[in-house]
Amino acid sequence: MKQTNESRTLPRHPDPHATESLWGYILRVSQSNGFQTPWAVIKRAAMNQHEARGASINLSKLAAVTRKERARLQGIAYEGETERRSTMLLGHKVPRTALELELPRICPECVRALGFIEAHWDLAIMTACPVHLRGAVQKCAICGRKLRWFRPDQLHCQCGARIDTMCGALISAVEGDLLEVIRAKVLGLLPLVEGSSGMPVSDLWQLDLRDILRLVNVLKSCRRMLIGTHARTSDLTTNAAAAVEYLRDWPVKFFGLLTDLRALHVEQGNTIRELYSPLYSAFLRRRYKGRPDRFDFLRLPFLEFVSNHVEGETADIRIMRSFGFNVERRFVTRADLSRRLGFDPRAVARSMPHEADVRERGKTRAAINLNQFEWKGTQPGRVLGLREAAKELGVPAQVLHALRKSGEFRADNLSAGRPGFHERDIAMFKARLLKCVSECDPDDGGGPENATSLESALADRRHSAEDKAALLRELLLGSVIGTVRWNHSLPTIRLREDALRRFWRLRLVTAHGDVLNGADAAKRIGCSYEVLKGLINAGILAGRKSGSTWLIDAKQVEAFGTDFVSVSQLADLRSTSSRKIAELCSRRGIPLLDISLREGRAKLFSSSTNTKQIRALIASRRPVKRVSENKVNSIADDVKQTHRKAG
Repeated sequence: MKQTNESRTLPRHPDPHATESLWGYILRVSQSNGFQTPWAVIKRAAMNQHEARGASINLSKLAAVTRKERARLQGIAYEGETERRSTMLLGHKVPRTALELELPRICPECVRALGFIEAHWDLAIMTACPVHLRGAVQKCAICGRKLRWFRPDQLHCQCGARIDTMCGALISAVEGDLLEVIRAKVLGLLPLVEGSSGMPVSDLWQLDLRDILRLVNVLKSCRRMLIGTHARTSDLTTNAAAAVEYLRDWPVKFFGLLTDLRALHVEQGNTIRELYSPLYSAFLRRRYKGRPDRFDFLRLPFLEFVSNHVEGETADIRIMRSFGFNVERRFVTRADLSRRLGFDPRAVARSMPHEADVRERGKTRAAINLNQFEWKGTQPGRVLGLREAAKELGVPAQVLHALRKSGEFRADNLSAGRPGFHERDIAMFKARLLKCVSECDPDDGGGPENATSLESALADRRHSAEDKAALLRELLLGSVIGTVRWNHSLPTIRLREDALRRFWRLRLVTAHGDVLNGADAAKRIGCSYEVLKGLINAGILAGRKSGSTWLIDAKQVEAFGTDFVSVSQLADLRSTSSRKIAELCSRRGIPLLDISLREGRAKLFSSSTNTKQIRALIASRRPVKRVSENKVNSIADDVKQTHRKAG
């Protein structure tokens, strides 16, 4: 008679732990029901042979026989719920070859303390316990056979001997650190604190479990390659021990691995890929520019080694560009040298000294030893263009150019001849300028009453870029007094207006002699700036441009003010208009100076010799008698009555 599913249900069905091995759970279920081997559980679940082998376990049948929901067992399954071809370990995707499910190993002390076998023991790399720093038990000390899952319970061999009395050999703390990183990654524990081994634990923790296992396998392949394929199996260390050999004392031991790989391949290979195979092809060759990569902790030491420790070797320019060229290098190509100097590559090739150590690789590759040159290299950091640097500093671009040309802006972090502005130099200049001015809090009412901002002074178009650069130079020297700083930024520096006017006047006198700018000259004459430009265009005043303003000789302005008077001023004094004075002068034949302006307007001036005559003519004119409105209405009524009588 065929049994039903209910009749095949086990009497005892313990709950699975979240970090338990699936095969370990089946063994624990068998142990709790008193079976001699887990085959009894598999038979009760009516599993076929292919459904209970390795990672292929029928979870639906196992869930039915243990009275558990399938989703609960899915968390510790070896296969994904949707991706049946992928191999999983507690939710981590791993290669199928990374699991060792046929020949289990355990730590008896951990099993005794926890009561179950943790999932990380399913990995082939876990040959030792990182908690107790002892090798895992893989063989029975009594019968000498390897352990199998089909045994009476967790701590007994299939021969009946107790396993908990057995223990493996001690392992090093460095190997324990690597195994603890893998164990914590599998079980979802907190990351390991940096130990004394010098291993990059924090960088390894950023990798996925699959990447860690791949890195360990590649390092073991390198170890086997260096030892030799003819070496005996006993000479080859475990995966973890081989990886630890090159991960401890980071990156010194890693440099030793690169040195050995290069010495091994130097006769057969010429390219970097061939010299440092298989490490280069596995982790170092691909990287997207500007995007952080989890293997950067391997790439940066590799680039430093190739560029500084190997004679005549240069790194792949594509990898260097992806790191923004922030790796300091000893050996560079011609293109790299021209980029550092800011020169054309053809000019670098023509002017390269013969004593420089240059080694060619093929037709286009050259390695130049930077130690052969006495030059100041560019420091790490951003190099900005003129406009971007001026915006960062808070000054016009022409002023910053004048400052660098005069030497006030020092390029201490750029190589000689390289264009641009280094961000460190910008910060140093800003700090120098802010240090030279006093500090004041605007909330306390401090600072000068009549003051203007440095930003407004530098934006004034009447002054040239050289004059504005001189203003900043005087600020650095402390010659311009009355400056205060608010909010620790350049645009908030305040300057006393009287001190600023004296400075601009001194700059004009020093550069051009006794001259006046357009605004001051127009004020002296008593006209607008537009009229002043008309006088200059008419050739009456001699002026020259400086920046965006006019400069006029102060003596000419004073002489013009003595010899001529504005007709509009005479009109204001005599309560008349300029048009009436012009008509009067035209009838009497008195000449006037006519300055044509835009839109048909004009400005009239009278010579000082004719001013008295014009004033006398205005005074002698008979004033017009004003008639009231009532009088006008009365006269209009009289006229109307007269017309009626006549009609």
